[in-house]
Amino acid sequence: MFNYIKYLLFVSLLFISCSNGTTSPSNSNDQISSPENIPEHIIKNYFIKADESESNIESKMQEYFNEYDYYSIFLEDTKENIEKNNTISKINTIISKDTYTKDGVYLDLSKTSITEITANSFKGNKNLYGIKLPETITSIEENAFNDCSSLKMINFPVSITSIEKSAFQFCIKLETVNLSQTKILEIKANSFYNCSSLKNVTLPESILAIQPNAFSSCSSLEEINFPSNLQGIATYAFAECRALKKVILNEKITKILAMVFYNCSSLEKISFPKSMSSIGQYAFSGCIALKEIEYLGSTPSSVKADATAFSEYYGMAKAATPDNLYLPNVTTDPNDGSWNNFLNYDWSTKTINYGQSITK
Repeated sequence: MFNYIKYLLFVSLLFISCSNGTTSPSNSNDQISSPENIPEHIIKNYFIKADESESNIESKMQEYFNEYDYYSIFLEDTKENIEKNNTISKINTIISKDTYTKDGVYLDLSKTSITEITANSFKGNKNLYGIKLPETITSIEENAFNDCSSLKMINFPVSITSIEKSAFQFCIKLETVNLSQTKILEIKANSFYNCSSLKNVTLPESILAIQPNAFSSCSSLEEINFPSNLQGIATYAFAECRALKKVILNEKITKILAMVFYNCSSLEKISFPKSMSSIGQYAFSGCIALKEIEYLGSTPSSVKADATAFSEYYGMAKAATPDNLYLPNVTTDPNDGSWNNFLNYDWSTKTINYGQSITK
């Protein structure tokens, strides 16, 4: 509970403005009831420069902890100085120390001008609890935060154009990913693989593709949007997302590849656009809660589904058995059985709802 309270305190602190404005005289160092009451000049007292020694950084961290009951590092310097002094690596070494395992460390980079988090920068750091990135950041490189098992929050500034593969793999405490303001074009392979606490993901309109295993084994993921420009979802992209309940695909999606929604055991409904042309092997194997499917097209032969699309998977995943097919753009039953084998699935004993839409 104590760590959770500290986390809430930091989240509020991390996102309040770091302007040079004055504070009310009523704010006292001895009566701090919320982060908003912490005077700006107190925070600045703990800012570090790129060339500070490890001992100086840790000294300020301890002073800050003594004052506010959690560890923080506030870095303020230029990209050039940070690169020259290898400051990010130095900070990572400090945060990784056993001293900070119990309480974790928050890192604020918002007063820097760095443009990337380089490959492997914080990989395997078990003590990094939260991080605020600057508005200058453009890329998060491969494995940058891989296996940061305590990382609970991170912001994604509008300046970001790329997040490379495995960047957040195994960040098992990360709960929310809001990429809506970024300019990234694709979610790379394994980017958020096994982020088992991740509940909500918001993708930007710029997204064109979701690569293999991008969100695989995000077992707490409850919802995700599919932006209008998204064109492709690769194999295993959402496999083992066991909390995902609903999928509404956008109009530019044409294919669902093999195993994309494998073992999404809570998935109850899915809507296919009229642009859909094919569904791959075992795409919905293990989707045991799937009961409703909607198709916005009007011709059953337009979609080619593999014979195993809804089948069991070698005893490791049960077959999906949807009961209701909704065809809002097919007003009446053609009475020719043309829809009975739609998606390579036997609908002859199921309910086909002509002229009706799925309940969103």
